[in-house]
Amino acid sequence: MPEEVKRGRKPNDPGIPEWNGDALKVRRVLSGFTLKQLGDLIGVGESAISRWELGQRAPDAATVERLAQELKCAKKAFSRPPTLR
Repeated sequence: MPEEVKRGRKPNDPGIPEWNGDALKVRRVLSGFTLKQLGDLIGVGESAISRWELGQRAPDAATVERLAQELKCAKKAFSRPPTLR
């Protein structure tokens, strides 16, 4: 496995623009999943889910697709809304 895959992605790497880990946590909890349960469903460890929720890393595009499917939402639900400057 390539080293970058082992370490995961940094926030805002390709996968989804402006990754919002808080949105993942809210959807996971409201869906009734533990970190382990959701990780098992999409094929990752609970530590990966935790890092995504904390904003330490962001999942790749294929994983965002699986998250959206399991949590029954659109992929864009995990994006931060645009901010006014």
